[in-house]
Amino acid sequence: MWFAMGSIAFRECFEDFRTWNTNERKHNEVEGRNRWLTFAILLSDVILCWKYREGTGHLDMEAAWNTPFYNWGSWVAFHLWMLFFWLYLRFKTGSTTKYPIEEEGDSKIKNE
Repeated sequence: MWFAMGSIAFRECFEDFRTWNTNERKHNEVEGRNRWLTFAILLSDVILCWKYREGTGHLDMEAAWNTPFYNWGSWVAFHLWMLFFWLYLRFKTGSTTKYPIEEEGDSKIKNE
């Protein structure tokens, strides 16, 4: 289920990034319906993890503290990479421009 929903959601994100700040975006809108559905499922998983948090009696903390680096290190590295990549996309030049802004005289179709 995660693979199917995630692949559709990632494709929507890819199309969103690919067409951002282009004229193609005006004619081919990216809806993002599956992204929000995938996010909702992810949020329900986070809530489930909150249910089984420390102090509820469901966790063996000795096993958690003795988890080897190769199990948790790649997850931490991936999430840090995702955070920095998101910050890069969020704050790069033109990141908030959905459609390109045409200056007067730059239009390809000249009024006669």
